[in-house]
Amino acid sequence: MIDYTIPMKLVQLLSNGNVCSQLHLTQKMRICWLEIEQHMRTLKDWKISIIKKKNNDYQLQSSIQLLNEDKINAELPGGRVIVLPVVDSTNQYLLDRTTFLKSGDVCTAEYQQAGRGKYGSQWFSPFGSNLYLSMYWLLDKGLQTATMHLSVFISIIIANILREQGISDIKVKWPNDIYLQDRKLAGILVEIKGSNKHRSEIIIGAGINLAMVGLSKNLLLQKNWIDLQEIGVNLDRHGLLVIIIDAMRKALIQFEQSQSTTLLKCMKKLEKN
Repeated sequence: MIDYTIPMKLVQLLSNGNVCSQLHLTQKMRICWLEIEQHMRTLKDWKISIIKKKNNDYQLQSSIQLLNEDKINAELPGGRVIVLPVVDSTNQYLLDRTTFLKSGDVCTAEYQQAGRGKYGSQWFSPFGSNLYLSMYWLLDKGLQTATMHLSVFISIIIANILREQGISDIKVKWPNDIYLQDRKLAGILVEIKGSNKHRSEIIIGAGINLAMVGLSKNLLLQKNWIDLQEIGVNLDRHGLLVIIIDAMRKALIQFEQSQSTTLLKCMKKLEKN
């Protein structure tokens, strides 16, 4: 894998949105200015909007809340959470490593280079502003049962969490999308690595639009997308991620025990809200 240590350190220095001088960056990074300029290009490749001042000072167009792997795992017993700076796709990352995974293991990333939705469609994934996560689960059910219900089940779980965060007008569009004000806010992608009549290796991916940095409002309307920033809601990325992972792990255990009963309860809860 590519080593992103230096560009990520640069992101961390700029992440609070304050202006950073050339001198400050070279002292903190302990590399020359030409090398910093090279790594700035990497940040731009990640679609991070950077403002370059006349005196070679730099500033992010908007601050970034980076995810902290150690803090997340400390709050979430019951599985491992891997936080990557950059990945092609969080789903694909887990699909390629199922031999080493346990149920409940999660991959999340700051930026997806090739995030995907249903039917192979592209999932727009700006750096450090939305949530992208995938969970591995060894499901003790056959292939047909798993694929029929899991996407809508997880959609309902996440929709209920967003409701509990005070976001109204949330609806689940069967079978795998979450809509806000009749525009797409989040999507679920369930993929299967291997299956027989007793067990299925499942990857459940979720993408939630918190702030679609780098996209104009016109393009969002054209794509029929929406983010929480548009309605004036700014949720803590770390906190929301922890809540969602915890809820998914607990819900999948219930799902295995009684799929129809658990799904019905979730649907009724969503209807009440």
